[in-house]
Amino acid sequence: MLQTGQEIQAKKRKRNKLIFEFFQLLEDRLNEISKKVNKMNEKKHFAVPELIEKVEELVVRFNSLHEPLERMRAELDESMGWHQLAFDVDVELQWIGEKKLIVECFATWPFINRSSTISKTTRTINC
Repeated sequence: MLQTGQEIQAKKRKRNKLIFEFFQLLEDRLNEISKKVNKMNEKKHFAVPELIEKVEELVVRFNSLHEPLERMRAELDESMGWHQLAFDVDVELQWIGEKKLIVECFATWPFINRSSTISKTTRTINC
């Protein structure tokens, strides 16, 4: 089954939205972990130094994914631009096809009008 440009765009937008929502969720969870580790640090928990190190590693990994995410966003925007162009071309072709029929009808109108006049003249002469 062929998909229209609009369907493809909608799927890409949805995919993009899910990726960014997931990214936001990860960021929120990392912030939550940091807050919990800070509270543990206030209570002088014995495992805090190790936890701080692990959280910092996670934050570094998370931050390293910003660039690939921005590349994905740029690629998606470019792809959606191409789909929009294809959609606009299809709309214009459809519009031209509709107007072409109207123009062709008007182009044949003088011939129809002339034959109608000839037919009336013939009827008048025959009467």
